[in-house]
Amino acid sequence: MRMRVQAGLLAGLAAVMLTTPVLALKFAPTRLVLSERNRTAVLRIFNSGEEPDRVRFEWQLMRMEPKTGLLKEVPDGEDLPEGIEPSHDFTIYAPRQAVVPPGGRQIIRFMVRPPKDLPPGEYRSHLVVTEEPQQRNVDTGNDDISVTLRTVRQTTLPVIYRQGELSAAVSISDAKLVDRNGTPTLRVTVNREGKRSIYADGEVVWTGPQGEERVLRDLRGLGVYPEVSVRVFNHKLNPPEDIDLSGGTIHYRLFEHTDNNRQGPLLAETEVRVP
Repeated sequence: MRMRVQAGLLAGLAAVMLTTPVLALKFAPTRLVLSERNRTAVLRIFNSGEEPDRVRFEWQLMRMEPKTGLLKEVPDGEDLPEGIEPSHDFTIYAPRQAVVPPGGRQIIRFMVRPPKDLPPGEYRSHLVVTEEPQQRNVDTGNDDISVTLRTVRQTTLPVIYRQGELSAAVSISDAKLVDRNGTPTLRVTVNREGKRSIYADGEVVWTGPQGEERVLRDLRGLGVYPEVSVRVFNHKLNPPEDIDLSGGTIHYRLFEHTDNNRQGPLLAETEVRVP
């Protein structure tokens, strides 16, 4: 008898070794921000794989969890949390689905058409990009067992529209160095005030007792959405073996994110003395 096992039943097959396929699709940018002055945007999808990849798009409302920063789906019919206003009601894009050739790219064009009486604020929906399910057979080492792995990959990209002149203020509190499973970790609380989200890059720099400096972490894409006023970040430091953090100072700085890899304006900073 030849047994066929679906991917969802693999938990009990300890002898089956699975490897995760390399993600072939890349997206640029990973978030779209439109405004009254800039009502169009372009999303580029690159396929670094050797096979064509079919993708389709759909809208989804998502909320940020304050403790983890993870995004969770807002079910249809559920009241939206305060701070979330959808942008997809007046955002159009094309095409709605596409086949990205191997080694090629696909351009998705966006345009917003907000109503004339739209109140000032930040509006956000998430574009869910779903790749065509891929199916492959897995060698189990047993001729009597056949395993088929069917994978569905999705990528979620925020599409933000800002109506009016919106501001946001950022501050940092409760910065401390903690030990997490033997790894020195910088824990900071980032506070957001105002009518729009923040999206920041950052750096963690250690200054030694003699004034020497070393960059411990470069941080990218730290976000706090309008429905969240406080987020706690835990940054693992993993300092090189030739550095003893004791007696030094750890500097933590947040900068406005830019898409050109240049350092944006300073948003907030703090420092922690290491005993």
